[in-house]
Amino acid sequence: FTSTADAIRSISADNAGSLSNAFNGAFATGAAAVSLRGLTSNNTLVLINGHRTANYPLADDGERTFTDLNTLPMDAVDQIQILKDGASSIYGADAIAGVVNIILKQNYQGMEGYAQGGTSQHGGGTGYHASATLGIGDIATDRYNFFVNVEYDHQEPIKVSQRDFPFNTNDLSSIGGLNNIAGQPGNFSGSIYGSVAPATVTIPNNPITHLPPNPLPANFIQQSTTNGPTQILAPGGCGPLGTPSTDASGNVFCEQNLLSNTYHQARATREGIYARGSFNVSNDMQLYIDMSYFQYQYYNQLQPQQIQVSTPQNTNQIVLPARLIGANGPGTGALNPNNPFANSPTCVEGVTCTDAAINYAWADIPSFESTVSHVLWSTLGVNGDWDGWTYSGALRIAHSWLDFTEAGFPNYNQLITDINNGSYNFLNPSANTPALRQALAPNLNSMSTNDTDSLDLSAYRSVFDLPGGPASLGVGLQYRTEDNHNPSLNPDNAAQGLGNTFMFGSRNLISIFGELDLPAFEHFDAVISARFDHYSDFGDTFNPKGGIKYSPFPWITIRATASSGFRAPGFAENGNAQTSAFVTTTAANIAPPSFAAEHGNSPYVTNPYSLNVINSAFPGVKPETSANYTGGFIVNPLENIAITADYYYIQKWNLIQPPSTGTALAAYFAGAPLPPGFAVTPDAVDPAAPNALARPASVVAPYSNSGRLVTDGIDLGITASWDLPEDVHYTLSFEGTHVFRFVDEVPGNPRLEFVGTLSPCILVDCEGTPRNKFTWGNDFKWGPWDAAFTTYFTSNLENIESDIAGPGGMIYPNVPGQGGDYWQVDLHVAYQWTDNVQVYGNIFNLLDADPPLEPAQYGGVNYNPSSAQGGIVGRFFQVGVRLKM
Repeated sequence: FTSTADAIRSISADNAGSLSNAFNGAFATGAAAVSLRGLTSNNTLVLINGHRTANYPLADDGERTFTDLNTLPMDAVDQIQILKDGASSIYGADAIAGVVNIILKQNYQGMEGYAQGGTSQHGGGTGYHASATLGIGDIATDRYNFFVNVEYDHQEPIKVSQRDFPFNTNDLSSIGGLNNIAGQPGNFSGSIYGSVAPATVTIPNNPITHLPPNPLPANFIQQSTTNGPTQILAPGGCGPLGTPSTDASGNVFCEQNLLSNTYHQARATREGIYARGSFNVSNDMQLYIDMSYFQYQYYNQLQPQQIQVSTPQNTNQIVLPARLIGANGPGTGALNPNNPFANSPTCVEGVTCTDAAINYAWADIPSFESTVSHVLWSTLGVNGDWDGWTYSGALRIAHSWLDFTEAGFPNYNQLITDINNGSYNFLNPSANTPALRQALAPNLNSMSTNDTDSLDLSAYRSVFDLPGGPASLGVGLQYRTEDNHNPSLNPDNAAQGLGNTFMFGSRNLISIFGELDLPAFEHFDAVISARFDHYSDFGDTFNPKGGIKYSPFPWITIRATASSGFRAPGFAENGNAQTSAFVTTTAANIAPPSFAAEHGNSPYVTNPYSLNVINSAFPGVKPETSANYTGGFIVNPLENIAITADYYYIQKWNLIQPPSTGTALAAYFAGAPLPPGFAVTPDAVDPAAPNALARPASVVAPYSNSGRLVTDGIDLGITASWDLPEDVHYTLSFEGTHVFRFVDEVPGNPRLEFVGTLSPCILVDCEGTPRNKFTWGNDFKWGPWDAAFTTYFTSNLENIESDIAGPGGMIYPNVPGQGGDYWQVDLHVAYQWTDNVQVYGNIFNLLDADPPLEPAQYGGVNYNPSSAQGGIVGRFFQVGVRLKM
C-alpha cells in the first residue's frame, strides 16, 4: 500500500458508507474514510497514537464528520490496530462500530527511503510515490531520539473516455438500459451545439418559462407554448463531438457524450512530513513532542453545466427571447441575434414574437472541482512511572483547513441579464470574452476549517492479587474542544446546479473513564470499563462495557463482550447547518402508476432527473445510542495455525436522520397533507401534460431522532505458515466478513433490509451493503525472493434502493448483466539485491477484472467506486526500489 487510506479500506469489515477518493460528486470531495460494519464513517473512530485529530472540514453527504485518511502519515506507521467492537466505554463518541488506531514509529535510527512508479495498461492513472526517513539517537542508550519522515505521492487522472463500454457513456440503451446521453430535449439536456424549439413565453419579459403556471389560475387562457419540434442551434449543425439525432416527437438535436473528458479517477497529489523527538528526563520519565503536516491536492474535471436545471432556480423552460432589453425593459428592444427564428421587427414579446426554447451545455466554460486539504497537528506528551502507577499525558492541538473551488456553474442573475441583453453569444461561443465568461460563471471559493484540541491523562497499576494473577486498574481524564466552520459555496442560491450546504458549530466536553482487569482464576479473565462524558451542547452520556476471555484448554480461547455506545450529533445535525443533496431518479419510480398515466408516460415521467433532498439541523437532536455484543473464539489446532471466528450484533436507537422521503412523496402524489416538518416543492410542469400534477423538485425535512438499525454478522480469520521443500516458506492469511442482516426500522414506515443491495442510498450514496467480503493472502519466501498473491472479493449488490423507492424498489431499471461479484487479484514480487537494496514490482488487478455494472450508483460511471475502483483502473504495473542503512 502507498497510503493509509488504501490499507485501512482494504479490510473486510469496511462496508457501506466507506468513502473513496474516486467517488465523484461527493459532498466531502477529495477525502477518504473508513466505515466499519457499514454504519457510516461517523461511527468509526480514527485515532493517531491513541489521540483524536482534526476532522475533515466538509461532512460526508453534508452530515457525517470523519477523519480524512488521505492526510495521515503512511511511511512513519509502525502498525495499524483495528478494534472491530464497540469502544465508547474507553474512547467515547463515534466508536460504535469500532476504532482504528494508527501507531506511528516512536524510536527510529538510521536512514531508509524508496521510490516507485506505475501506470495502467489501459491508459491514465500514472502514479509516483517516494518517501525518506532519517533518525538519530537511541532512546535506551543515548537518552534521546529524533527522526523525520517525508512523503510524496502523485497520481494522474483516468478519463472516462479511456475506458470501454459501458463505463464510458450514459447511453445503455443497447443493453436494455436508459439513454441518458446529453443533448436530448426530452431530458431537459443540451449538447454544446444546442437545440431550440419555437415557443412563446407565458409571462411576457420572463425568459425562464414558456409554459402555463401550475396550478392554473381560474381565469387562465392558455397561450401558445412550444410551437414545433427542436432544431439544432449551432449554424454549422452538429460539430465533430456531436451526432445528429431525431426523437419520436420529431425533435432534431445533437447527441453528445459529455462524460468524455470527465474523470474516473481524479488528479491528486499528497505530500507531507512527520517528525518526533523523544527525551529521557530520568529513568522514570520520558518527554516527547511530535508534529505532522500533510497536504492533499485534488482536481476533478466535471461535465459542462447545463442551461436547464431544476435548482436552485428552475430554468427547464428557459427561452432566448425574440427581442432584447430596450428602453421599456426586457423584450422591448432590438431583435435578438441569438434567436434563429424569423421575427418581425414589430412583433410583440409574449404575444406575436417567436421565442426560442433552448437546450444547451456551456461549451466554453470549463467545469471542475478542486480542493487543497491541509492537516497540521502536534502533540506534547509525557510518559513515566510513579509510585506504582504507569502514567501518560498528552496535549494534542489539531487544525485542518480546506481550500475548495467549484467552477463552471452559471450565476442565475447574470444568466438572465445576458439572455435579456444578448451579450452571451450562443451561436458562436468562441466569440465570448474571458471577462464575460468569468462574470457569467465565476469560480466559487470557500475556506473551511476544523479544530479539535484535547488534553488526555491516563494511568494504570496493579491493585490486588487474584487466583489468576494481579488485578489492574486504569483511569483516565480527557478535556476536548471542537469547532467547525464550513461556509456555503452558494450562500445566495445564485449558482445554478449547486445546492446550498453549510455547517457551523462548536462545543467542549470533559470525560472520565476507567477499566478494571480481573483475572478471577487461572485461564479466565474479565474486563469491566465505563466512561462518563459531559457535552456542552446536548448533555451527558454514560457507557459501560464488560468482556471475558476463557481458555479451558491451551489451544482454544473463548471471548465475549457486551457494551453500550453513542454517537454524538454532528454539527450538521445540531449546529447551524443545512444540507442540500441530489438523488437521481425518475418520476415513474417514485410515483404511483396513476401519475404516469396522467402524463401519458411522457419523457417527463420516464427519464431520470435530480430530486433535491434538503435537510436542516435541529438543536434538539440527541445522541444515537447502541448496544454491542460479540462472541467468538481463537483456536490453535497446531502451532503454525490460528483460526478466529467472532459473531457481532449491533443495535442502534435514536437514529439521527431525516424522515423517509418516501412517506412525504406518497402523500404529495396522493394530494394528502404532508407529514409534520416536511415540505415538497413542485418542479416545472410537463410540456406534454401542463395541467397534470408536477413531479417533485425538492423535499425538505429537519433531522430528528427516529427509528433503529440492527446489523449482525460473523468475522472469520485464518493465519497459517509452513516450510515447503526447496527452503520455501509459505504463509496463508484469510480475513472475511459475512453480514446476516442490516435492517432499518422507522415507526410508521416499512421495515427495510439492505444486505446484498445498493441500499442505503440516502445514507451512503447507493454504495451498497455487500453480504460477503474477504481478503485471501498467499506469501512465498525463498532466499532473497518474496512473492505474494492477494485476492479481494466483494459479493453481488442487487439493484434495489429501498430507502428511496420503498421495499424492493429501484431508482434505475434493471439492466441485463447488471451486478455480480467482484474479484481482484494483486501480485507482489520483491528481490533483496543486497543487504541495503531491495527491488520490487506489483501488478494490481492481475486478471484485469472489470467492475460490476451498477448504473444506479451515481458516484461512478455505471460502476461502484467504493468497492470496485480497481476494476476501472484495470491491470496496473508498478516498479520500485527500497534503500535502507
